[in-house]
Amino acid sequence: MSPHRRSHPNRRSVRSLVAAAVLLAVSATAGAAMGTDEERSACIPDAFRLCSSAIPDATRVIACLKTERVKLSPACRTVMKRNGTI
Repeated sequence: MSPHRRSHPNRRSVRSLVAAAVLLAVSATAGAAMGTDEERSACIPDAFRLCSSAIPDATRVIACLKTERVKLSPACRTVMKRNGTI
């Protein structure tokens, strides 16, 4: 690799960070922070689609998802409403 090229974060690492942010957003309590497969699969695409500029800052991703709630996919909106996030 050329010394002038910037290394880019591994896409898997970025996805993991987004997953963590989304899990925090859709968890009703700290004890439920891991979330379910349903919660992850419902909201991670919305985080990338609507809030990519906030990644990897979990606090900003959560705030963005709340701000963009009218644009959330039905699945993510349902999960977030069920958990009291929005």
